[in-house]
Amino acid sequence: TTRLVAFLGDIDTKAVLQWIAASLAERPMLYFTFGNARAELFAQVVQILQAKNLSAGELWRACVDHGAPRLFDRLIERFGSREEWEEWKVARRARGEVDSSEEEESSEGEMSSEGE
Repeated sequence: TTRLVAFLGDIDTKAVLQWIAASLAERPMLYFTFGNARAELFAQVVQILQAKNLSAGELWRACVDHGAPRLFDRLIERFGSREEWEEWKVARRARGEVDSSEEEESSEGEMSSEGE
């Protein structure tokens, strides 16, 4: 059986790295999602980040600093407006996605109420 390596790995990071490479090479980027819901978010991320006029270097630094899954979330949180970040979180919850920091906050709240 042949496994296609293109489908393995972190979708967010791969998409942003390909975008950086295409930008530096001054080539258009064609991105095919193959029906993956997470990959389909890339267009929204691009729209928000392009409005901020970020350089390829700024995006690269954000990738290097990121160090965890869900790069799209971190980029919107870091570079998007407060409103864009809040809208992104609402949409993420609607998709059934929960960030680990949100899980920690809810469990911390539960622990403090139990101790009272």
